[in-house]
Amino acid sequence: MRWKFLILAVGFVGLGSLGCQSGSYEYNWRTLRFEQVGPRARYQIDVSHEKKGSAEDEDMGQIPPPGNPSGGELTRKQQSAFAKGRLYRFYLGDQTVDKNASMPELYVVRQTTPDKLAELLSLIYPGQGPGGSDRLRFIIYADEKILEKAQSFASRLDVPAQKNKPENLSDWDLAIGLIYGSEFPRKLDSDARFRIVSMLNRIMDDRSAQVAVRWAAGIIASDLYSRFDPRDSVAASATLSRLSKVVRGQDYKAMVVRYHHLQQLMARGQTLTAKKQAQDALNYFQKWEDTNCYQSIRNIVEQK
Repeated sequence: MRWKFLILAVGFVGLGSLGCQSGSYEYNWRTLRFEQVGPRARYQIDVSHEKKGSAEDEDMGQIPPPGNPSGGELTRKQQSAFAKGRLYRFYLGDQTVDKNASMPELYVVRQTTPDKLAELLSLIYPGQGPGGSDRLRFIIYADEKILEKAQSFASRLDVPAQKNKPENLSDWDLAIGLIYGSEFPRKLDSDARFRIVSMLNRIMDDRSAQVAVRWAAGIIASDLYSRFDPRDSVAASATLSRLSKVVRGQDYKAMVVRYHHLQQLMARGQTLTAKKQAQDALNYFQKWEDTNCYQSIRNIVEQK
């Protein structure tokens, strides 16, 4: 009977589909987290129901709230797992998407496109995804506080695309605008990339700028180094090392910096070093254990 309750509990929490077919999620009772099963594309995430809803539900990507399986009571451990298992889906849609009650967590992207904004946001505030369509993207967060931080920062990334260097633009608006004016995330011209990372590094080193902006600039710069040319992974790691002096201690921002550094180690084939440092990070940043970023670090430790 106990196993029936567990099976019903896992099936009771489904994730709605936005048309992306790249994997599925199951609840892991050992780690008390939702974990992805199957292959995962870099830019998409599958969140399919066992039972399909209406066409409108599929387009809006409904997430049924977790609940107890009918016909029985859960143990205290199982109840705790349900409480931790709540997921938050943050939508980023263009102006053709109406904000309504079925999508309360929607940010309307006004100056760029949802796909490019979501790609940058997921670097800074890692979650599951982004996935979805061209006009409506989503990122799934396991922690409500990180969801709120991502929502707050989305407006900073919502700037117009740029092709050249107009007058009276800040380094931040120009750097992000040039990213949007390119074919990012598919490709980025090498000259434009050098220009962009130079501005982002300048922002990161500017002590008069807000820490959140300096941190975000460093994260994006490190990704642009290594994403399009693996030979620039050393420059990416150097950027992250400098960034670790901007955000210190057990702050969430410091954990994200550590996570991207671990990703760089893995990309260079330094798996054993990455696993050791990932285990150290799990111990040090334990207060963030309910976040996607922490779980991603755990996944590095558990890789075979």
